[in-house]
Amino acid sequence: ECNLQYGNNRIATQLTYLQLQDLVARNADHSKASLADLLYGLLRFEPSERLTAQEALDHPFFRIPGPT
Repeated sequence: ECNLQYGNNRIATQLTYLQLQDLVARNADHSKASLADLLYGLLRFEPSERLTAQEALDHPFFRIPGPT
């Protein structure tokens, strides 16, 4: 269980990102780092820091060939 304080706490943000990377690494087959980066951008706590829809669609994750 994770009881992190959000807001301007950069340490909590970094820990959350590392936890997201670990979750993705355990469950995704390809482009793990890129997927973690995309999800982190979409799930930022501060709305003004989140990716816009266009930024999400332009993210490198969608340009990486997936498994065939």
